[in-house]
Amino acid sequence: MDVKDSIGAILKDGDNVTLIKDLKGKGTSTTLKRGTMVKRILPRSSASSPDQAHPPPMKSSAASKRPRVG
Repeated sequence: MDVKDSIGAILKDGDNVTLIKDLKGKGTSTTLKRGTMVKRILPRSSASSPDQAHPPPMKSSAASKRPRVG
């Protein structure tokens, strides 16, 4: 199963993405602001086991592999 960003580019392990909208963290008061660069992501579908430690899931529709212009 391929995970795609908001533009439709396929996301792979280790990709860097830019958030295109604010994301509220679950269980915390932290908000990730639009334009924040998230480095070395691990898309959920590529996790080899459920016990593998990785960051909380992020909506792929809120991320862009390429920075938006304008």
